[in-house]
Amino acid sequence: MAHTKRHIPVAHMHNVRDLGGLERHDGGQTARNVFWRGDSPHAISTDAIRDFAVAGMTTVIDLRQPSECSAHPNPFLQRDGFLYHHVQLFAGESLQHLPETLQAFYVAVIAQCGTPLAHIIEHCAAAPAGVFFHCQLGKDRTGILSAILLLLAGVSEESILEDYALTADRIRNLTRELTLNPPAHMSPQRYRDLLATHPSTLYVVLEHIRMQHGSIAAYLRAAGCSASAITRVQAKMCSPNLMHGA
Repeated sequence: MAHTKRHIPVAHMHNVRDLGGLERHDGGQTARNVFWRGDSPHAISTDAIRDFAVAGMTTVIDLRQPSECSAHPNPFLQRDGFLYHHVQLFAGESLQHLPETLQAFYVAVIAQCGTPLAHIIEHCAAAPAGVFFHCQLGKDRTGILSAILLLLAGVSEESILEDYALTADRIRNLTRELTLNPPAHMSPQRYRDLLATHPSTLYVVLEHIRMQHGSIAAYLRAAGCSASAITRVQAKMCSPNLMHGA
């Protein structure tokens, strides 16, 4: 597994990495500098924004809830040279009313949020260059979308789970700080559980898709995603020289 060169250092961000460089079933690798995943970019500098543009990450998909966007506005919004899409995965203004476990939350996203996920794939297909997508920590909503893209690219479930687990190290210091001040509506232990990054949590998503739909393409088509968008995203993920000679 090629993990070591996939982390993208960005000042004031913790968890940005390239979905490129992962082995596919056919022996190739996912294309580099086509899809970046990450945490909220709200604190980055103008120089960092310029670095995203230079790397070709000119489409930004913000997966956060409206309350998160209001608290930490996205610096790519209305920025020249970038296409910004805000797609919240589930209804409601906050994340306060989550299922009791993180696994249940993940399954709920897959079971109930097919339409917005299909819209996101359409945005990814239409993007003229690279796509940077993010939520708040770059862990849960971002992790689920990453898994969908990697499944489309033909990456093994084992490699997808290993990629997901990388987030634990990247946000370790951040989660340590967050656990010192849990939300008032949540017990400290439940908050710690929700901040964890265990591969078994994402596995339930992969299993749900496999058992209920047979494939990720079938899941997306059932949610309203066009076959052409799916094919285009697969081509982007699997073309080794699509972006900047990657």
